[in-house]
Amino acid sequence: MLKRLLVTALIAVSGTVNASPALDLFNQATYYIASRYNGFSTAPLGALAQQFRPQLDAACATQTDTCPYSAAVPIVQQMLEVISDGHSYLLLAAQRDEVQRQRNGLGPAVPRLGIATREVADSADRLIADVWEDSPAAAAGLQRGDRLVSVNGQLSTTLGADFQPSIARLVSSGSSVRLGVQRAGILLEVTVRGAVLPARLPSFKVLSPGGIGYIRIPSFDVIGKIAASIHDLVARANRMGLTRLVVDVRDNPGGVDFEVLASAGAFVERTGFTQEYRDSQRTQIVQNGTVLTSNGNVVYATPKPALYTGKLAVLVNSHSYSGAEYLAQFVQDAQVGVIVGEATGGLGNTGSTEFNLPDGSALVLTIFKSLRLNGSYLPTRVTPDALVPDELDVQSQTGRDVALQRALELLR
Repeated sequence: MLKRLLVTALIAVSGTVNASPALDLFNQATYYIASRYNGFSTAPLGALAQQFRPQLDAACATQTDTCPYSAAVPIVQQMLEVISDGHSYLLLAAQRDEVQRQRNGLGPAVPRLGIATREVADSADRLIADVWEDSPAAAAGLQRGDRLVSVNGQLSTTLGADFQPSIARLVSSGSSVRLGVQRAGILLEVTVRGAVLPARLPSFKVLSPGGIGYIRIPSFDVIGKIAASIHDLVARANRMGLTRLVVDVRDNPGGVDFEVLASAGAFVERTGFTQEYRDSQRTQIVQNGTVLTSNGNVVYATPKPALYTGKLAVLVNSHSYSGAEYLAQFVQDAQVGVIVGEATGGLGNTGSTEFNLPDGSALVLTIFKSLRLNGSYLPTRVTPDALVPDELDVQSQTGRDVALQRALELLR
């Protein structure tokens, strides 16, 4: 606390804004950036406070000591853009609540369809990138690659930028919606009503023909449940005698580091990494499903560890980030599976944590770089062994998941 108050005082004397909520948020954010960031950005971290303080002065010129937190938020976001580190961003209070619910094993607080969508170039249409298992969307037959073109009879071309928000508003209000869907050149109409969903965990199915197991890992951000679930699913695949397995981490944003490591232990007998902080290092190793520090302290122990030793393919794309990249890299480095898809998003060699800000938001900041156990830095992104574009627009026209089909071919 003493350090924070000292920094606040030093910054305040150089500007014209009196102590205010906005200044408090600005000072805390710039302090954390200058003192705790430890990524690969070459931005002049120590100079950001001085560089952006005039903007705060201008925004608060008529409010002096009553300038609200909200005046500082866009300025902090601009500073983070200068840092240009995908692991460093501002998590607003409402977004933070949603993230915390997920980590605590709870789903969204309002009704959802259970889909994630992506933009379509030069169009207001949306492409479905992911469908939650056991969700209203899944029950209605919506699929990855479907192109959403209308809602309740209104075309996306009419609604423009309000197309996706209008769907979200209708769903969150509990109303049923009629979605116009384009799939493999055919126009369909699907009526679906949202529901309050539980937290999403990894899922398993057997792909036919061929009897190949398929595990979908949507994230690593449910504490105490993701790794345990993955080991249970691997144990099921082993009991079924499945000698080929696809692990899909496309569109997986990452999550908690020990969940990632413990999950990797279901596919790699022994792996791990070293976290390089500003003034220290911390090594974590996973073996037999247990995550240990270098001195043997247990970080996380999987209740019922399992190890898959059959032929393995891991699906990634440019929306696979952080923990998804770590998992794929561990598999690739250990040479226990083939990585299929696109080069990943580019957060595969750093890690972040949250710092509380006074308005209830959090500054998510990169605080460590990641090294392999041999001392070399992990790469920023994973380069697949088999490069296959994950083109949802093509899938919407043909109905074929090209990356998945390529993975199945490589497992023959």
